Amino acid sequence: MNNDTSRFGKKIFIIALLIFSAVPTPSAPSQFALWNKLDLSILGGATILQGNLEDQFQASPQIEANLISSYYGNFLALGWIQYALLMGEAPKSQVHLGQGGAGLIYDLPKALNMPHPLKVCLPRPGIGFLLSLIRGEGHYENEMYLLSDNESEFGHFFSLNWKIPLKDRYSLALNSRWNMIWSEPKFTHLLSTGLGITWDL
Repeated sequence: MNNDTSRFGKKIFIIALLIFSAVPTPSAPSQFALWNKLDLSILGGATILQGNLEDQFQASPQIEANLISSYYGNFLALGWIQYALLMGEAPKSQVHLGQGGAGLIYDLPKALNMPHPLKVCLPRPGIGFLLSLIRGEGHYENEMYLLSDNESEFGHFFSLNWKIPLKDRYSLALNSRWNMIWSEPKFTHLLSTGLGITWDL
């Protein structure tokens, strides 16, 4: 994929995000509810690099925090930060990967007004932008499509989020996210999965 194709892909995504995130100016105050309801999730899981990097790095441990707020109607605002220690085949090829992102979640179970037993089975899809930072140790070298040492780059993500009520203000959090870093000559693809606890603030 050449640079022109990569830039075209970024433009297409930005247009899609704008369409997805476009909500009308709230005429009914009850529909606009930013920060009215908040929940914080702490999750542990794994980051798995895809494509050409799949053979160079193992499934690696990660930890992340998600903050989700009410926003407008069935749309929720999402912010997250994540740290993963990417471990390659060579013992000294550890790579520190820090990422953070923001976007929107569509509360599909609420929108469909599903009964409780079915509601917890449906995911809440999300989309947004991210920023990634790489810090290498030992014999780390810039492999194809992965960022260089101390390099940062923007990207975008698609996510699926489940919130399964447990007791009082606590819920089980399950998250799966496909991250795409705008590296050259092609995007870097990462699959992140996490399981943890959500607190309703």
